[in-house]
Amino acid sequence: MIKKLTNNLGWKILSLLLAFLLWLTVINTEDPQVSTTIRGIPVEKLNESAITSQKRAIQYVAGDTVDVKVKGKRSLVYKLTANNIRAYADMKNLSITDAADIQLDLPNEIELISKSPSSVLVKLEKIIRKQLEVQYEKQGKTKSGFVDLNPTITPSVIELEAAESTIYKVEKVVVPVNIDGISGDFTISVAPQVFDYSGALVSGITTSANQIQVKVPVEKTRTIPLNFQVKGKPGEEYVYLGATLSSNEIQVRGKQNLIDKLQELVIDNVDISEMNTKQTVTVNLAKLLPDGISLNQDHSTIEVEIDIEPIISREFEFTAEDIEIKDKTDNQQVLILNEEPIVVTYKGIESVIKEVTKEQIKPFLSVSDRKNGTHSITVEWDGPENLERVSPEVQVTVEISALEVADASTVN
Repeated sequence: MIKKLTNNLGWKILSLLLAFLLWLTVINTEDPQVSTTIRGIPVEKLNESAITSQKRAIQYVAGDTVDVKVKGKRSLVYKLTANNIRAYADMKNLSITDAADIQLDLPNEIELISKSPSSVLVKLEKIIRKQLEVQYEKQGKTKSGFVDLNPTITPSVIELEAAESTIYKVEKVVVPVNIDGISGDFTISVAPQVFDYSGALVSGITTSANQIQVKVPVEKTRTIPLNFQVKGKPGEEYVYLGATLSSNEIQVRGKQNLIDKLQELVIDNVDISEMNTKQTVTVNLAKLLPDGISLNQDHSTIEVEIDIEPIISREFEFTAEDIEIKDKTDNQQVLILNEEPIVVTYKGIESVIKEVTKEQIKPFLSVSDRKNGTHSITVEWDGPENLERVSPEVQVTVEISALEVADASTVN
């Protein structure tokens, strides 16, 4: 039996070897081994807290993705994508050169040939904090006839936490709010935006508040007239002529139920008592407004020019020829015997009386019911109505006689 088994043993072994080689050839021919490179596989970072818990920030310098070259059966390799391969680096295993090996989980029957890069390189920085005031950025405009006021921002200051190099780039924290078309108080929650000095958004920052509440008060506006009313009287022998305001109206704001009731603003706090010259006073309008109403303009004061003038006296001199004779009959002859000039004194506002001329004052006397002879008659005056005569009455001596009529025969 043994002899039969061992008979032609060499040929039998050779036959088995040839059969195996034939089988291997067939297998490789149908599903051969191939290789491929899969690029851009994201590298998962594990245990970052091992670094960040020490108040250090991780900046990845290289190794965010990895390219791998693998081999395997063609039927398997050609189906491979980046999603089939897991790449990761454990930050717990960070070396003294700040590098962590990239590990790969490959599908079964897939072998790794090479990977690039082989490790994740990082730069470690201190994590620092910085507090900044939240800035309000208004976008749009309120409805016509309304005005938005300074908002209330909660919280008004937030704390930023990031790598030292990132924090140093930060200029401001902004909350943008669109108020276009609003006509009433407005409240909104907005995510804060962090900007650098070039105006670009900064990422990689942790903020102490993810939402900022912004309350925007809105009030109605209106333009109302000013009504100036003086208080008191000027000094003796002076007169108040009026006032000139640097502005005759102002812009105000307030809640609609209050602003609709306000028709004008009365200025009645200017006391002209004992004033004796023209002067300009400054009036603080804000102090005169009722509760709940505010100014809606840059300036809160106006200038009021108070026109005060003295009352002065002025003398006018006339001769007998200047006096008009009234009420004489056709056959009367009237002659004023006074040779001295007649002086009359008028009193009035300085600017007015200075413009009065002698021709505007008409002295006259009446001889009504006077008989021929010598009479003492009071001179009367017809002068401007805005002046007051203050001089005593003046009498003149008048001689009245019959008018001589020439005889016709004598004339011939």
